[in-house]
Amino acid sequence: MRNKLILLFLFLFCFHGLHTEAQVTANKHDIEVGVGLFSINEIVNIYTDIIVSAFPLNGEMGDGNSYGSIHAAYKYRVTDRLGVGGLFAFDYSKADALLDGRKIGDFRRKHYTLAAEVDFKYLNSKRYVTVYGLAGVGCTLYGLDYQAFSGNSDSDYTPYFTFQITPITIKIGERWGGFAEVGFGYRGILNAGLFYRF
Repeated sequence: MRNKLILLFLFLFCFHGLHTEAQVTANKHDIEVGVGLFSINEIVNIYTDIIVSAFPLNGEMGDGNSYGSIHAAYKYRVTDRLGVGGLFAFDYSKADALLDGRKIGDFRRKHYTLAAEVDFKYLNSKRYVTVYGLAGVGCTLYGLDYQAFSGNSDSDYTPYFTFQITPITIKIGERWGGFAEVGFGYRGILNAGLFYRF
């Protein structure tokens, strides 16, 4: 009887270990979508407003509206703590084209970002709360379109190097859930969204 109990205990222990290992290896892919505020692209907009204030006419760019940075990202879990992947982000904003204080058209600014990212988990509490940091580098294609009410139009596109440093992200959920992060770069200073792990 004692031997049977020992064998049963060993079987349950091994089965639990195999089941846990299967869960860890099965959930190696993360997909996320999010929205960020105050991205580095908005800072680029501030400086390029000075450069393009005479482009394509002797006028200036007025105050604009930014709609934030929208992104989709994929991560592959190399280990339980380390993930690598990529991101696509899109920023859109618009501003008035002014000449002598009156509106004569519109500027539209678009940023398309492709980046490689790596994250490292600091804390993985019962797999429902995860705290990690993230870093990324990539390239952004910045497009500026001008459309005058008179029918004149012009556009310019410029690529530039970009980056992201996020010292802290909190993710809540196991297979799916939400996240919030604080950092600096193409994702924004404040960023939040949803994820799905499979």
